[in-house]
Amino acid sequence: MSLVLRIVVLVMLTALMAAPTVHAADADPVAAMPYRYADFDFKYAWRTVQVDRGLAVDGVLKNVRYASVDDVVLTVSLLNREGKRLADATTFPIPQQIKMDYYSPFDLVLKNVVLSSGDLLRFQIRYRVDEGGNNSFNWLGSFTVDAATGRLLNEKGKIDRW
Repeated sequence: MSLVLRIVVLVMLTALMAAPTVHAADADPVAAMPYRYADFDFKYAWRTVQVDRGLAVDGVLKNVRYASVDDVVLTVSLLNREGKRLADATTFPIPQQIKMDYYSPFDLVLKNVVLSSGDLLRFQIRYRVDEGGNNSFNWLGSFTVDAATGRLLNEKGKIDRW
């Protein structure tokens, strides 16, 4: 094979292999998510869909605070307007190590429930932070939103901008 032909083939292969990476970098993982919440450590975006088995919740987390976090556990609970827990589900978002400014998708189903007016969703996240050396700690955070509108409850001054 001539040198020119080899170079052309290599350039074409490189372009083909780079295309998915470029596309993935341009894709906005929160574009299809109508509900958003931003805290000091994570940003959340999600959507809910009533399915035969219950209420499906899927979304993404974005680490905005730490170099990386590990052992992430996300629990979402459906509460009625009085605050009584109707259902909850737990997921372990993959990848388990989320570096700063990286996204991690999640999905879960709150089984055997139908969304009613006034219902609430409570998100609870647990994770471990390792800041190097002996500086590691566990953290627990939570927030509650109106299940139908995604409107934040009981937290003044919090923003939902990405």
